[in-house]
Amino acid sequence: MTDDAPTAYEAHYCPRCGTETDEKHVDGRPRCWCPECDVVHWRAAVPVVGVAVVDPVAGSVLAFKHDRTGKFDLPSGHQELPEAAAETAARELREETNLAVDPAALDLFDVTVKEHPLGRYNFSTTFVVPRSEATGEVEPETDADVVEWMTPSDASAREDEFVPGVLDVIDAAVDVVDAARDPAP
Repeated sequence: MTDDAPTAYEAHYCPRCGTETDEKHVDGRPRCWCPECDVVHWRAAVPVVGVAVVDPVAGSVLAFKHDRTGKFDLPSGHQELPEAAAETAARELREETNLAVDPAALDLFDVTVKEHPLGRYNFSTTFVVPRSEATGEVEPETDADVVEWMTPSDASAREDEFVPGVLDVIDAAVDVVDAARDPAP
């Protein structure tokens, strides 16, 4: 980490000198600031990449329950350089659900900032793919306690079990795959 690198979490102590941080107003907002170094420690979202696998026949999306957060999410994780975003989505899908997909089959679907249950914010890039493009049998793998196919209404009924913001993505992903399958005349 460089001295001026943004942090995903609010720094309580300066990563440069160890001094307890304070607040300073910059650009009209309170910012984490080191009074010793006179440096603002910018808080930045963590980039993550995920994939919504949609079964258009059942109208469901594959979700997994993360073992660290206890919350359901789409298969997703941190991009490992020099991976392209679609390669990250395919790797995370395989690591968390045992399904394999060609990164070229993934369509860019959603880019947003989401609050993570562990207290940080994620800059989330999500791809979408129909189930027919994925191979393998679904089973929990790395980081996953449970893997389930869920319809948007099933997921909404269990809203408190999901990472914030994921329900909207599940609902929209089913609509996108349905529209691609049955284009309007």
